[in-house]
Amino acid sequence: MNKPLSRIRNLQALRIYAAIPVILYHTNFRLPGVRPIGVFGVHMFFLLSGYIMASILDTDSTAFIRRRLIRIIPLYWTLTLLLYSVAWKFPHLMNATQALPSELFKSLFFVPFQKSNGLYQPILFVGWTVNYEMFFYMMLSIALLINRRRAALVGASLMIGVMAVCSLFTATSSIARFYSDTMLLECILGLISYYAVRAASTRLTPAMKPALLVLALGSLIVLPSIEEFGVLAHLPDILRFGPTSFVLICSVCLLALMGADFKAGVIVLLGDASYVMYLTHPYIEEFLDRIVGRFLPIFHIDKPIGCLIAMAFVLPMSIFLYLKVDKPILRYLSRVFSMTKPPQTIVLTTPAVPLPARSATVIMHTGPIVQQETLA
Repeated sequence: MNKPLSRIRNLQALRIYAAIPVILYHTNFRLPGVRPIGVFGVHMFFLLSGYIMASILDTDSTAFIRRRLIRIIPLYWTLTLLLYSVAWKFPHLMNATQALPSELFKSLFFVPFQKSNGLYQPILFVGWTVNYEMFFYMMLSIALLINRRRAALVGASLMIGVMAVCSLFTATSSIARFYSDTMLLECILGLISYYAVRAASTRLTPAMKPALLVLALGSLIVLPSIEEFGVLAHLPDILRFGPTSFVLICSVCLLALMGADFKAGVIVLLGDASYVMYLTHPYIEEFLDRIVGRFLPIFHIDKPIGCLIAMAFVLPMSIFLYLKVDKPILRYLSRVFSMTKPPQTIVLTTPAVPLPARSATVIMHTGPIVQQETLA
C-alpha cells in the first residue's frame, strides 16, 4: 500500500517540547532550590532546523531561499516594526530596546549588534536566534548554487569556514564574535541527523522499536537534567546538549517511520505554531505582568499562579495568531511568489498487511523521510 507521508508529526511534538521550557524561563518564575531551565530548548531548535533543512534539500530544494524568506520575514518584520513603534512612543516599557533607526535597519536585515545591555539582540530580542537561522539559510543557498546534489555538505563546509575566519577577528569585530559561536555547529549536527535517519530507515526491524522508545524517553529526561544539574557545565553547549538532542531527533523520527507517530491534534498544532509562539511569548508575558499585573497582582508572572496564567494565555494566543494571521499570510505570499508547480505528494511504501513473523526482518522505506512543505 502506498501511504502518503506528509510529515513526521513527532518533530512537531519536539518543537513544543523545546518551546515550553523557553516560555517558562522567560516568566522568571523560580522554585526555591531549583535551577531555572530552558536553554536546552533553544539548542534543540537549532538541531531541528538542521534536520528540516536537510529534508528540504533532499526532497525539493526549488526556490529554497524564497521559501525561507517567506516563512521567516513577514511575522518577524511585523513584530519588529511594532516593537520599534512602542519603543518610540513608550520607551519606559522597553528596557534596552531603543527607537534608533540604525538598530531598526540592522534588526530588519539580520545584522547582529550589541544593545545597550551588552547583549547581541535585535529589537525583537529573541530574534538573535533568527539571525543565526538566516545565516544558515544563506550558506545553504550558496551551496545550492555550487553543488545542488551535495548542498548540505557544501553548506556545512561553508559555515565552518566562515566561523573559522570570524574566529580570527573576535577581538575587533562584534559581528565576527557573533558568527564564530560554536552554537552554529548545532545546525550542522541537525543536518547530519537527517542523513543518519535516512540511512537507518532502510535497516529498521520491529525488534528495534523498544530500544528506540527507551532512547527517546531517556533523551527527553536527560536533556533538561543536564541543564538543571549543571552537568558538564565547563564544556561548550554543543557538547552538552548536542549529542542527546541528536539521539532524541533520530529516535523519534525512526519511531515515526515504524508507525509510532503523533496523531494530528493539539500537540501537533502547537508545534506548527511554535515559531509564532517563540517570537511573541515574551511580549504576551510582559503585557500580563506590567500592564494587567498593575491592577491585578495575581498576573505577575514571577509568581506561581501568574506563571500558569501566562502559559494559559501564550499557548492559545499562539495558535490563534498562527491560524488567523501567520498561516494565511504564508499561503498568500507563497501563491503570489510561486514560480513552480506545487511539489508532488511524497509517498511511503509499506506492506498492506503485517508481514509474517518469520519474514518481517526489515522495514523498507522507499520515500523521502519528510515532505518539505509541511515542516518548512
